[in-house]
Amino acid sequence: MTIVEERKNITERRSGSCLIYGIAGALLAALLWSPLLTTPLWQDDYVFLTQARGAAWDGKPLVSAFVEKPERFFWRPLSTNIYWRFASGILKGNSLALHGINLFIFLLAAGVLGSVTAAFMRLVNPGKEHREAAFRASFVYGLHGAFFLPLAWASGIQELLALLFSALALRGWMACLERTPETMDRILAAFTAPALLAALLCKEGVAMLPLGAAALTVATGVRLNRRALSIGMVSGAVLFLWFVVHLALSNPIEPDSPYAPRFGVNIIRNGALLGLFFMNVPREAIRLLSQGRILSGAIWGGGLFLLHGAALFLLFRGAWKTLRMRGMICLGIFALAAALPYLAPRWNCYPYYILLGLFSWGILAGAHPGRGRRFLVPAFLILAGAMITLGIQMMLPYPSPLPRAGWAEETLEEIERKTGEGIRDRAIFLRAEDENHLAAIGWNKGIAWRLKISPERILLEGEELPREKGIVNISVRHDGVTVQKGVIPESGND
Repeated sequence: MTIVEERKNITERRSGSCLIYGIAGALLAALLWSPLLTTPLWQDDYVFLTQARGAAWDGKPLVSAFVEKPERFFWRPLSTNIYWRFASGILKGNSLALHGINLFIFLLAAGVLGSVTAAFMRLVNPGKEHREAAFRASFVYGLHGAFFLPLAWASGIQELLALLFSALALRGWMACLERTPETMDRILAAFTAPALLAALLCKEGVAMLPLGAAALTVATGVRLNRRALSIGMVSGAVLFLWFVVHLALSNPIEPDSPYAPRFGVNIIRNGALLGLFFMNVPREAIRLLSQGRILSGAIWGGGLFLLHGAALFLLFRGAWKTLRMRGMICLGIFALAAALPYLAPRWNCYPYYILLGLFSWGILAGAHPGRGRRFLVPAFLILAGAMITLGIQMMLPYPSPLPRAGWAEETLEEIERKTGEGIRDRAIFLRAEDENHLAAIGWNKGIAWRLKISPERILLEGEELPREKGIVNISVRHDGVTVQKGVIPESGND
């Protein structure tokens, strides 16, 4: 039997089984993150909800998301517009439903990565089904601490949808490389370019995915066939078309924005942060260090760094016989390429920036032989790291986002109780003790969503105040809310 015939027989036997194994591994990881389902909505969640509701009130069709400039910097019509029209109109902003969707998309994305890993391993090491590789990849990938914020924040749907479509695009590309006559593989190959386009419409950082796919292709040592060449050219055309439209519809970023690109010391800082995030060091542990809480930050961040480093070493050593030097270098190139767009921002740097690059981490786990203690030990270390991350984040009063989300929910509920129906025809003047409190409740958007009014009715400190009618003064403090109905003085004081 030739290699082609053997590969064809294996492909016929494995129909769907690798995806099932991948979903199983992702499901175990999802169980760990399931306590985050009860996290309330906070910050940007209300921004997207009010924007979507405003578009519906204005009668804008869904297609307008693809042809109009966004209110914010980034043109992401699928993840910041279309999805939130569904979240606002159908789900009514239900926090449990929104977090449930995030967890479900996470499950699918990690499961599809398992299928990608199995296909990659069939190319590297033909003659086996590699279903266990799919399980290992999705399980290890899904337990990385970088998933904490996207699963604790409904707005994390941007990252998760981009990951799902990116994984589907990679799975289609692997189907191109496998050269099997199976109908499902032909369908997957044809879906490569549409999946890439959908991922780009969720987040612009996915533009580096073709470079990562090229690195994986080199790692397999497979020569490009006619199917791969044609799909590759179509995908390249899709990328170019998206780039042109993205430039035309994206808003320019203000120079003082934390997202504004800079080419200075920020690149070194962001590169170091992304490296620490890859090693499972939480952003909150780094913030503790920056605030002078050296011991707490060092124990938390350093402990997770050591756990992750030990697991990485064991996975690297186990996968070496399969991937060798070329495969390891290509996985490194994949991770670096995915991180490149996030080196330039002037200030902001978050752990979820590395999630696309962590595909290489999952593939590394899939390439491990996985026999006996050789895989159980790194798996236990990774699981322990995830449990520590979640446990501390749930108990830490600050700077964990979970207490912040809980405080925001309590504050908005108190504002709802104290305002009542008497504000329907009045403007609202909102002030907060500090910017963090204002951000936690979604600025003026959170109150607008909860009171079912337009955010334009809510004025922030520093804005011009109307004098012809009474104003509802809302003052937000850490220990409570004050609501006064009356005319605000010219000085802006209560």
